[in-house]
Amino acid sequence: MKDITFRPTPLNKCLLGITLPMEKDRFFQELEEQSPKDFAKSRVKSVSKGFLSSSKWKRYEKEIVKPFRGVKADVEKCGVSVIEDFSLSHLQLIGDFEAVSIIGHWLPSCEKVEMADGLYSVREFVDAIPQNAECMLDLIICNSIILLDEIKKYFRDIIVFGNINTAPYQIALSLYRCVIYELQSDKSLNYLDATALARKKVKLLSKKTCLL
Repeated sequence: MKDITFRPTPLNKCLLGITLPMEKDRFFQELEEQSPKDFAKSRVKSVSKGFLSSSKWKRYEKEIVKPFRGVKADVEKCGVSVIEDFSLSHLQLIGDFEAVSIIGHWLPSCEKVEMADGLYSVREFVDAIPQNAECMLDLIICNSIILLDEIKKYFRDIIVFGNINTAPYQIALSLYRCVIYELQSDKSLNYLDATALARKKVKLLSKKTCLL
């Protein structure tokens, strides 16, 4: 491990990957019964079967797409790189950044990560990370402790954040935006310091997040 946790983190060395469906076509594809994907279905699970498809999208757009796109626009203005439809192959980019945040979905029933291009086991996810990667990896994925432990086991030069419990996306988005604003306002901060400050501002309980 070099001095990545001690030196300032440049905003152009921050990457945000969004694995969740942000487009209407993909949303409906993942609602199909034959799709193994779970996130979109889970967001409309409480909706009546007779509910119009257009209404399902409008609800999802309001609760997920617009808030995510709002954060995307804000952090991109600060110099952060944002990738929608973040897939397994995008993990190869981790080595090009110092702070990488991935917003995704964990399926406890099969212990797989839902990426834009499919479901992947913990082993497949870990194998897709470059062996020489050195970064701070913030996994904004519910109940991601299993994934965190595996990454920690194989990568000594990756500092991993993750969620022990369910991670409310509203809080996660507020936290991430605040982290980036902290880095923008104080160029001497690194991602770890900025995260600590941001947690206080969004009143996120530290016990919900695990640093490994």
